[in-house]
Amino acid sequence: MARVSHRKSRGKRRCYGVIFCVFLLAAAGTGLCRLYPSLLDIGRNFRLAADKTANGSADSTSAEPVLRGTVYDRGLQELAVSYLLYSVRVRPREIVDPDAVVQALSEATGRDPEELENALGRQRSSFVIADNLEREEIEPLVQGELAGVYVQPEEQRFYPEHETASALVGYTSDGIGLAGVEGAYDMFLQHGEFRTSSLPEIDFEGQGILGRMPVDIILTLDLGLQKKVEKKLEKYLADQDMTRGLAIVLDAKSGAVLAWAETPGYNPNYYWREASWSENRLASEALVPELYRDLAIRAEAIRESGETGAPLLPVTIAAPGLGLEERPQMWFARLAGTAAAPTPLPDSMVQPDQNVVGPAGNEGLSPLQLARVTAAMVNGGRMISPHVLASVYDHSQGKLYGRSQGTEGAQRYRIASPALGIRLKRELLVRKVGAGREYLSHAASVSRIVRAGGRARFVMRNLFVGAVPARAPSKVLLMVGSWDTFAPRRAARRDDAGVTALVDAGAELLVQLDQHKIATVAGRVPPDRDQANYNQFLISRRVDFRAPERLASRKAAVMPELTGLSLRKGLQRLNPYHLTVRIKGSGRIVDQEPAPGELLRERDECVLKLASRI
Repeated sequence: MARVSHRKSRGKRRCYGVIFCVFLLAAAGTGLCRLYPSLLDIGRNFRLAADKTANGSADSTSAEPVLRGTVYDRGLQELAVSYLLYSVRVRPREIVDPDAVVQALSEATGRDPEELENALGRQRSSFVIADNLEREEIEPLVQGELAGVYVQPEEQRFYPEHETASALVGYTSDGIGLAGVEGAYDMFLQHGEFRTSSLPEIDFEGQGILGRMPVDIILTLDLGLQKKVEKKLEKYLADQDMTRGLAIVLDAKSGAVLAWAETPGYNPNYYWREASWSENRLASEALVPELYRDLAIRAEAIRESGETGAPLLPVTIAAPGLGLEERPQMWFARLAGTAAAPTPLPDSMVQPDQNVVGPAGNEGLSPLQLARVTAAMVNGGRMISPHVLASVYDHSQGKLYGRSQGTEGAQRYRIASPALGIRLKRELLVRKVGAGREYLSHAASVSRIVRAGGRARFVMRNLFVGAVPARAPSKVLLMVGSWDTFAPRRAARRDDAGVTALVDAGAELLVQLDQHKIATVAGRVPPDRDQANYNQFLISRRVDFRAPERLASRKAAVMPELTGLSLRKGLQRLNPYHLTVRIKGSGRIVDQEPAPGELLRERDECVLKLASRI
């Protein structure tokens, strides 16, 4: 009984404790309810502080981002470069001195004070009043420490060559590489340390970690050659009413990609306008085996006859397919399909597996695989690995790092003895003469209906593969053209017809390749940013603030005064007049054409002469 009484008394004490805690919590809740407005104020202050940190206040730009690395061609011309611009955000409720804010904003943006005052009066919540401003334009705002005005630095990626080499260079969004070189080497171009072991093709001379400052990359691409290839490819496609085309130029000895042209292309500065460009690309499709079957047969015949075998008979008197047509897996195709994978390449250059199914329902090689194995056949029998990265420049070390010799050696290996390599070089491709120069070539065409996945489609494609110079080939060219309509106006009626135009275009391009002097990349450090590209960037990014019609109509008749202004402010003043702007030099505006006050009714172009400060 005593035990039972003890348990009951303990239970009562626990009950009293629970009741006391309930009353205590109720009292605390009542107190917190009385403090509720204060807690809201505290929360709002925290949010404002966080927002101010995110947007960057006008009295501090210490949180400016480190810009993404620049991409250069082998001649150190900019292919992708980042610039730092600023946007200005205003919170009307926090403004203490409206007149000072309006005056500072007018000086920074070039907008009319009356317009700015009206804009501030209409808005209650936070809003961006100007963007794409340069550093010198936001200095008055930063130094003035104006309440209610906040400056946000913003990185802008720019591609000075626009569509040129766009399929290879790729593009970024929100600072992240999404395609091409930008995507393949995103980890190294972004700010932040990285392990050099992640890029084994570059010799970092024992450095384990780099990237404390921006890292620039230099490609093997030759911009001058790239433009020649693109021009020739576009002309050929237009003349033949073709919808798609591809041209690749490889260094036959090193595997360096010297040019990579694709049609249709896109402008990486506005990549979202061509959202479907990457869905139907020749570079990512396997070629119909009929296009390169003759090459495979000739290579197999040369290999079987050996180093001292008799030369192959001419096509006109040789047996069909040299008696080897029925072989399911020939040496040429086997080498291309099973060779070691190349170093990291953009998505557009990734080689498909050996069992990729082509449009004809057969196993086929990708264009890059075909160019690769052809280069090996004509360079003396040494397999090469295509690559686009030539070197890396690290700003923290102030040093340029080139390709690793060990990696280069591992990626180039013999597939034939030197003597057999000489035979392959002499007999694989047909020797021809064009414009007084010898070159090697192979051409083929295919047109037929194929069925795949329960659907039928008409495949019409032309292929050209060539190499120069004929005696010791150093450059390999591959061109592919495709008709994607059932009955194109200028399509071939026979499989071997209609390819003549491609042969002519390829021969002309091979002569240009032979004459073109490829720039060297060894030991060259990237220069300062190209001012001409920056001027082009400013024109492409200039903002039209859409001044009220009454102001525009009042000013539209005469040329404004621009002398002494920065290029940015000059472009802003020109916005209402919709003139084409040509720029000469760099620096501030020292001369202009038309002159200030001149009527603009008959003018649609303006020339600005710039000069640096002395």
